[in-house]
Amino acid sequence: MSIEFDGELPEGGATLTRTYAAPLPDDAVATFAYWDAEFGTWRAVPSTLSEDRRTVTAVVDHLSWWNDFIAGSKETVGKVVDAAKTAGQAVTEWATDAATTAAEALHWSLGNIFTTRVELPECDFPTPAWVLDLPVGTGVDDPVRFCAGYDTASPGLLVVKARANRGYGFPVQLAVDPAWEYNSTSENSVGTIIDTVGNLDEVIGGSIAELLNDGRYIAAGEEISFGIPVSALRGYSAEYLIELPAPSVAQFISSTVAQQLTAWGVDQVDGQLAAAIAIANCWSEFASAGDIGQVSGAVLSCLGNADTKIAQLLGEVLRQRGIQEKAAGKLAGKLIGRISLALAFIPAVISTLDYVAERNLPRNARALTITVDSSATAAPPISDESVSELLIPAGSCTAWNQTRPISSGGKARTSMPWEAVQASSPHDSSGRRT
Repeated sequence: MSIEFDGELPEGGATLTRTYAAPLPDDAVATFAYWDAEFGTWRAVPSTLSEDRRTVTAVVDHLSWWNDFIAGSKETVGKVVDAAKTAGQAVTEWATDAATTAAEALHWSLGNIFTTRVELPECDFPTPAWVLDLPVGTGVDDPVRFCAGYDTASPGLLVVKARANRGYGFPVQLAVDPAWEYNSTSENSVGTIIDTVGNLDEVIGGSIAELLNDGRYIAAGEEISFGIPVSALRGYSAEYLIELPAPSVAQFISSTVAQQLTAWGVDQVDGQLAAAIAIANCWSEFASAGDIGQVSGAVLSCLGNADTKIAQLLGEVLRQRGIQEKAAGKLAGKLIGRISLALAFIPAVISTLDYVAERNLPRNARALTITVDSSATAAPPISDESVSELLIPAGSCTAWNQTRPISSGGKARTSMPWEAVQASSPHDSSGRRT
């Protein structure tokens, strides 16, 4: 159908509707989208499905090439196509086109993308001798799959790995300081990305840092690893050595959008980056987050109102990642379009992802505890020889009657006369500590 209109649209916009041959299944969603010729992508807009699930409606502010898209599992989309065929050729043409475009050309296969379970991460066994107990579950449906072992390059290090076993990501909390860590989500580049965005827009940079947990965040199916020395466990008293809490609503939506972008062939780091920038720009929409479907719709509206700002920021970050300026701008515009479609389709995956149930799981379902040999973590005794090396003989500083900076972490925090240091030093005349 072609509609032409001379002049400007009314202030309230124009209303588009499409009625389907049969009610859409409960796990299907429908949205209107227009073709953005500049960036070569479809752009979804907030759309409403009627109570009888037969009519999709959207209020639009311009006329162009519009189409409706149906999303859901292959089985669900197949039902829509079959219903269209029984209704006659006129309905079959648009219904089949919409269904196959969403399900095949856009690779929207919820069963494959969001329900595939991952294998256990691989560790070299056993754990170091100083680890007395570190229980690791092996359930194939556990939200996070763990393993523990030792570092072949440094056998005294405990190695702990965690892999996200859901269609969305998790923040990662480690109770100790590791000797090393590696995140397969971004090959440890998230911190650099956060800094880059923060330098361009401090507010959005701060929101992205929260979304991505300052870099300790793993995407769906990805893995994070830590090498932990025994010294890190001295004085350890935390409930869990490592925990991957259920993601917040904002993290869930950002991660789900990023996962869909990756499924559509977008580079994983670019997908994480684009989703995080878009969600961070619409952070206020999460203030009263309750219904994920409503929130994703609100973010979709926000995206439409701020698409130029988001695309400019994303384009600049992509350019700083080494993409040529023109190509970066083109990719940014295309990613905004893909994000709009992913946001429009999120209601179709909520039941599949079972995010609400995930938030109700006990903390220990995504965490590991550890018991260590107390003798191995005890502080080493200080010998008389090592103590004598630290003591300053009385009178040794009397010639240095001048002001010197006192260093703290590489920064001069204060200064004082060195004779004052000697005068206040708790040593007796023999040089021993009193």
